[in-house]
Amino acid sequence: MRKYDNLKRKKDLIISGINEDLDNLDKISKEAKRVSVVANNAALVVNDIEKQFKKVTKLSKTDISFLMLATALQCARQYIFTNDKFRLDKASDGDKLVKDPLKKITPKEWHDILFGSVPYDAVTQTESFKDLNINSGISGATHRYRALGHDPVIGWVIGPINILSDSLTKNDFITTFKVTNKQLDGVFQGGTLGAIDVAIKQSCANTWNLPAAVIKQAIHLGADNFTKQGLPVPGLSSLNEDMAKKLLTKYHIDNYSILRGASMAILINSIIECIHMLFYNEQNDISVDLYKVRSKKIIMYSNTIASTSNVIYAALTKDLTKLDVGGILVTLYRIVSDKKFVSEVKKEFLEKEFYNTVMGENLNKIIGSEE
Repeated sequence: MRKYDNLKRKKDLIISGINEDLDNLDKISKEAKRVSVVANNAALVVNDIEKQFKKVTKLSKTDISFLMLATALQCARQYIFTNDKFRLDKASDGDKLVKDPLKKITPKEWHDILFGSVPYDAVTQTESFKDLNINSGISGATHRYRALGHDPVIGWVIGPINILSDSLTKNDFITTFKVTNKQLDGVFQGGTLGAIDVAIKQSCANTWNLPAAVIKQAIHLGADNFTKQGLPVPGLSSLNEDMAKKLLTKYHIDNYSILRGASMAILINSIIECIHMLFYNEQNDISVDLYKVRSKKIIMYSNTIASTSNVIYAALTKDLTKLDVGGILVTLYRIVSDKKFVSEVKKEFLEKEFYNTVMGENLNKIIGSEE
């Protein structure tokens, strides 16, 4: 009897194992069918998830209000702060603006070095220079875009060299004039390389000479930057002197107007973005990243609308003093950077939702809705 019971027990175990194997085979079969369905309908799944992404990142009524506010602020900025507005009348006013606050903290013995005139401001000629019959091309109206010391970027290198060597280097990088008592006094011996050599020797002679020249350069650029004549677009005078001249003298598109436009555009964007983030609601909004997509869209759309309207206005009126170059540059940057951010968030959303859809019950709903 006991032997019979043992046999029966073994039989039951075998049958149970067979049934379990059959169940596993059934599950594998169903999963194989499921994978097949997913593979055949992957496009439908992805399309549905993309629809969800567009839906959750679609601008709400509040978002549109922010869009209108941001656009209005950007447009107002463009037409209030035009390229020819809010400038100092003359260079001496710029000198005073920069010098007065620094006098309080600058030791007296450095006064002449830091606040003396720079050689590349020389526009008159000595009698000996006139006798050479050289057309320097340097005058009060041209020296801002022909003297490299005034370039907002290149000037940080050439400017101190000119200051240390008492010279003026033109925008061709080759021609360098000697400056004596604030006047052009002949061609510098050795040209630009000669001026560099003298500047190096002056720097080695006294360790404070180079820092003083750099500070002096900063003071002078700071003074000239806000004047009506302004400073040229960085690097443009060396590439296309005529264009640099026209933008600087006729349309007032210079270093100051570009930096001012860009800075104010960035400030407005930052304010709008920060305020919009305060309206984030954890219960109503899916995630912070998806909410940020809406913030980025507001900034990108407002910048694009404002810059497009500005370009159209400037083109129709043929008045380039109203062209917001700085704001346009910010808009181009936002389009590139914000689209990259949106793409990354979208990719993460697709990966997450695709997994949830495939592993969950939404797959049948999607396929059923398409059928």
